[in-house]
Amino acid sequence: MGGAAALLAAACGGAEPGDATPRPPLAIASESWRSAAVEEDPFVAEAQGRVRCSPFAFRLEAGWLEVTTTDCNYATLVHHFSEDVLAGDRVRGEVAWATLASLEPAIGTLAFATADLGVLWTHEVSIPGEADIVRVELTFPRGAPAGTALYFHVRNHGYNTWQLSPLELTDPPG
Repeated sequence: MGGAAALLAAACGGAEPGDATPRPPLAIASESWRSAAVEEDPFVAEAQGRVRCSPFAFRLEAGWLEVTTTDCNYATLVHHFSEDVLAGDRVRGEVAWATLASLEPAIGTLAFATADLGVLWTHEVSIPGEADIVRVELTFPRGAPAGTALYFHVRNHGYNTWQLSPLELTDPPG
């Protein structure tokens, strides 16, 4: 943009294309998650023969959301975005677990999804197994309006504890 045009654009509040200021990251606090109703659960097809966790299986622990599967083996939680999510936006965080116990070998599944976009991230964990932590990074292939539900899912076998860190929604790289 030429000097006079740049001054005019600045005076009128305009900017060159590509000069957009990045949005500050949007925090997804651990306390913002709620138990998803069966009717809205995008993982409900996996619920057959499983015991759904009650809200008593979820609690805050040192700022992280903890899911304890002492009395259940299936949980889906929901968070509603307070802002629009743009194509390419990323959600980042971590999921950790204590030593995983089970009398027979099994696979635990962790996943994130939306109703419209389907599963955006999944991770399988061998049970029994050692305590560990994994990085979560999922990218939205297209935008979603404010109010869109993001679902966090845990499918488990045995008496185990899973922890979800606070998450962060950030602009696409670039």
